[in-house]
Amino acid sequence: MRRFVALGCASVIVIASRAASADPGDLPVRDVPSATPARTFVPTVGVGLGLLTETAKVDVLGTESSERRGDTRAVVSLGLAHRVVRLGVRVRLDGHAQIGLGPTFFGGRYQVPLREDVTFAFDATSFLSLRAGLGLGVVVDATRSSMSYGEVGVPVGATFFEVIELVYRPYLGVPFSSDERATFGGTRDVPAALAVVPFDLTLRFRISALGF
Repeated sequence: MRRFVALGCASVIVIASRAASADPGDLPVRDVPSATPARTFVPTVGVGLGLLTETAKVDVLGTESSERRGDTRAVVSLGLAHRVVRLGVRVRLDGHAQIGLGPTFFGGRYQVPLREDVTFAFDATSFLSLRAGLGLGVVVDATRSSMSYGEVGVPVGATFFEVIELVYRPYLGVPFSSDERATFGGTRDVPAALAVVPFDLTLRFRISALGF
């Protein structure tokens, strides 16, 4: 009986010593799933509806009169959402570059809005991000270049499920030039107005599958 006990103890000691001296590199390595990297750039498509403001000045025989009028523009746009910097677990700065094309309803012109917005994004829930920030833009009038103007916008919006985004973006319009024409006995000058435009709404869809 003592021989069997001694033989068993010797076997345990030999196995333990071999395990202790084994090289860690010889141990089997289990596959560890890698985390999916966050996409830095995500393409977007959108549709928008907004206002724009113009002024008309008429000078006839030394008598000047002016009026301000509004127009409405529809836009189809392509964009690129991109990360700027992460400020915390639920807070970050995001950017969005956009180019659009659309007609004005009353003036019958086509305009090309070019915009870059940077927004402070807060992840309120797992499916909702709230946004507010500042944006700059240039609206190129493809029909009458003299009606082109610059923008300083304040985008405010929300992103749902990282797919659907609704953005309200009032802006200050800054005219670049004007369209001056001769009229009977005087001149007629029509530029884009220096004015705060209170309504510009865009619905965007993020195409995460094409992100990189």
